[in-house]
Formats: sequence, C-alpha cells, structure tokens
Amino acid sequence: MLLVVGLNYLGSIAAVRNINRTTDLSAPSAVASARAQANLLRMLGEVRGYLALGDESYRDGYRLANEAFLADMRELEGLLRAKGESPAGRSNAELGMQEIGQLLAEWQPLSEQLFELRNDQLRREPALKILVSDANPLIATVVASAKAMMLAQRNRDPTAANTALLADLASFQSSFYAMVAGLRGYVTTGRESFKYEYQANFNINEGAWSNIAKEGTTLAANQTALIDRMAKSRTAFLELPARMFEAVEGEHAREDLYLFRTKAVPIAERMLALLDAVATQEQQRLQVDLAGGRDQLERAQQIILTVGAAAVLSGLLLGLIFRDSIAGPIQRLTSVADRVRRGDLAARAKVESGDEIGKLAASFNSMTVQLASNIGDLENRRREQENLARRFRRQSEYLGALHDTSLGLIARLDLAELLSDLTSRAAQLLGTEHGYVYLVDEAGESLERKVGVGIYATHIGQRLAINEGVAGTVWNTG
Repeated sequence: MLLVVGLNYLGSIAAVRNINRTTDLSAPSAVASARAQANLLRMLGEVRGYLALGDESYRDGYRLANEAFLADMRELEGLLRAKGESPAGRSNAELGMQEIGQLLAEWQPLSEQLFELRNDQLRREPALKILVSDANPLIATVVASAKAMMLAQRNRDPTAANTALLADLASFQSSFYAMVAGLRGYVTTGRESFKYEYQANFNINEGAWSNIAKEGTTLAANQTALIDRMAKSRTAFLELPARMFEAVEGEHAREDLYLFRTKAVPIAERMLALLDAVATQEQQRLQVDLAGGRDQLERAQQIILTVGAAAVLSGLLLGLIFRDSIAGPIQRLTSVADRVRRGDLAARAKVESGDEIGKLAASFNSMTVQLASNIGDLENRRREQENLARRFRRQSEYLGALHDTSLGLIARLDLAELLSDLTSRAAQLLGTEHGYVYLVDEAGESLERKVGVGIYATHIGQRLAINEGVAGTVWNTG
C-alpha cells in the first residue's frame, strides 16, 4: 500500500513539474516569439510608411517597435537558455536564434540607411541628381547664350534674312524652355505626358537649331562665339535625357524603395520565418508537456482506482469503519479526477484528512488550479495576438489607402498644379512659406507671374520687363 501511494505521489510531482515547465518556459517562449513577430511586422510597416510619406511619426513608431522587438528577443533567448536544450534542440531553436541575431545585425544599419536616403532627395532619385548636377549648368549656359544671341540679332539691320534668323532664335529659345519643362516634369513625376512633351519640343528645337546653323556664315564675330558656346552646351545636354529616362524607368528610380524591396523585406521575411519556426517548436513542446501531464494524471487516476479497489476489498474484511475512512475519500477524489479529465477544471477534491489521501487531494487541487490558470493565460494571449493581427491589418489598409490617395493626387496634377507644388516644396526646404515663379512670355519680352504661394498668392499674371524687380534682373543677367 505504501508503495502504491509513493508511486502516486511521484506521478503527481512529475505532473506538477511538467505543468510548471509549461507555465514558466514553453508558454512564455511561444508568446515571446509571437510578440517578436508582431513587433517585427510593426517595424516593417513603420519603415514602409516613412518611405512613402516622410512623416517623422513613422520614424518614432519604428524606434518604439524596434526597442520592443529587441526586448522580446532578449526574453526569448533567456527562456531558451533556461530550458537547457539538448544538442538536437540547439540545432533547431538556438541555431535559429543565432541566425536571427546575424540578420538583425544587418537590419539595424539598413533601416538607418533607408531613413537617410528618404531624407536626401538627390541620393534617392538618380534622375533628379543628373538633372540638378549635370543638366542645370548646361541649361543655364544655353539659355544665357540664346538670350545674348537674340539681343545681338535685334541690333542688326532688319533685313529679311536677319528677321528670319531672329524668328528661328525665338523658336529655338521657346522650344528649349518647353523641352526643359517636359524633362523636369518627367523626372519629378514619372508621367509619360511630360516625356511626350519633351520629345515633341525636341523635334521643334532641332529644326530651329538646324536653321540657325545654316546662317553661320552671315553672323557677326560675337554671334559666332555665342553659337559655338550654345552648340557645345546643347550637345552635352542632349546626352543626358536618355540617362534620366533610364533612371526614371528602371528599378532604381527610387533608391530607398529599391533597397527596401530587395534587402529590407527579404531580411524581415527570413526573421519572421525563423521566429515562426521557434513559435511552432514551442507550441509543439507545449502540447507534449500538456499531454505528458494528462498521461501522468491518468496514471494517478489508475493508481487511485487500484488503491480504491484494494480498499474496498480490505473494507469487506475490516468492516464499515475502514470503508468510510479509506474507500469513500478515494472514490470522491477519483470522481473529481474524472471530471477534470473531461474538462471540468472548476472541480475540486475535498481535503477530508491530513493523511496521504488528504495530501493527494490537496496536490491534485493545486495541479488543477495551475492547469486552469495556465489554459486561461494561453487563451488570453491568443486573444491578444488576434487583436494585434487585426490592428496590423487595419494599419496596412490605412497605408494602402494613403498610397492610393497620393497616386490619385499626382495623377490629377496639371502644369500649374505641378509648378505650385514644386514652389511650395522649394519654399519649405528654404524654411519659408512664400515664393513665386515667373515664366518668360512667348514673345520673350516680359516675365509673367504664373504661380505664387504665401504672400505672393495674389497678383497672378503680373508682368515684369527686363531689369524690372529681382526677377527681371535675374532674367537679364541669366
């Protein structure tokens, strides 16, 4: 009898040990892994939002998510070490954690690199860099030379040939302005209509330039020098649009998005897969531990039934007193154990005495309480994970809506809206709310205010003559 009770007690201890292992290690490991996956997805979403919109709140959100993710990883590593994995276990969980650490070491500087690229427009947009660094100086030279050429031509005798040359110069100047406008529009927006505008005006400009070149023998010495200067700058400039088109239309049109797509996303996906593998392994271990606990409880029940049967037989021999003191409590404890086996975790065994049977009932009650608490905790964590998943889906839908809205706004922009948007952005970069844009009229005789923001939003259409005001002076001096 003592041997049976001892075996039952040892089985109860083993069951408690398995339950404690589940409560203290396996379940927290699975939850920490799932929480790390959620924070990693949040980090990825915050980076995507910052690259799309440039809002600093996304960068702050990324920093918080990154801190939470690192805390989850530290907790998960500590739990795995505390479990004392076997060599086979280390080859799965711990080696997976080691690979995650290596990937995380690549991810951390990569995220900062993406933020820096998003804040540096010339670095993130190669086509714009070519336009600003290489094309703009050549454009300025061509424009200044064309203006000087036209001024010199107006001072010549108004013969038919000189008048025709002046008309060709005006056509060259206006078509060149339109070419540059189309090129800039295509580089900044990627809209095909601006590319077509560039090509159409290029053909006009090419015809005007051909006519001007034919008159080279009739030009004055200073005009010949201007023509040579224009030719060199124009030839160098015409080599750049093809490079800009290739940059806009290639996969490197936005270096930050390209880097995010080709490096950041694969690293994040690999870390998610590894964390999912760890979570799956811990969930399997959790199921094994729970199954082991159930088996040990069933063995304890079998032992109790055996002891009960023996007690009944002994009671037949020893009388009703022994039956009441032994068989009754064992039968009641067996009934409670059976209720627990069927899923009634609220069932409790009544502790009727301080002997071994009473201790067994108390131990059984303790195990039942721990098991119920553990299952309740797992259910709460499952609901938390579902809430996190729903929240991340809503955030993804919100980002998608913002992205579609931004694309819709860009698609509806015309030239005036584009100029207004560029003026507003340029003003913001310079730390002001005010700015305007003057364009030369078709006759090339005056400037007309096309766009104004801030205090310059009024008087749209105001005209300035050469050397009149700041804009007129800049126009005259080039």
